[in-house]
Amino acid sequence: MALLSGYKFEHLQWSFPIAVTLHNLEEAVWLPAWAAAHASVLPWQPSPGRFRIMAAGLTLAAYGITWLSLKAGLRSFWTYLFVAYTFAMFLNILVPHLAGTIVFRSYTPGVVSAVLINLPITTVLLVRVLQERIVHTWAVATLVFGVPLIVAGVVGILFAVRLSA
Repeated sequence: MALLSGYKFEHLQWSFPIAVTLHNLEEAVWLPAWAAAHASVLPWQPSPGRFRIMAAGLTLAAYGITWLSLKAGLRSFWTYLFVAYTFAMFLNILVPHLAGTIVFRSYTPGVVSAVLINLPITTVLLVRVLQERIVHTWAVATLVFGVPLIVAGVVGILFAVRLSA
């Protein structure tokens, strides 16, 4: 991380969609078979084609949001969306990747790129957001508290639906 610490936020932004690309490639290759093998305990069962289309869409969104953020400027809606997406990817390292690896006591698709690529890149970006005061304090509070609550709610609903089916 020290390697990236001397760069400003806007100089580091393109590292994010590259990290998302590498992460989604790992998941696209390994997740469909892994999910099928663990279908009895997962809240959803993605078809390989649908999952790969979704991963491609999220990857393209990362590039588009990054480009729009850089074009519109640091205080723009697009930069706030970029920070929100970066924070979501940071949380994605913890749940499901690290949590899944601990629960299943084995490799979960995406954990390698999540830890080795996404963790350092999202951490540096989010630290830069705070150091350079890229977003307002209320937005940081919304991300820190709102996003986890929404994600927890969605995951809880998915498990409840799966258990009742």
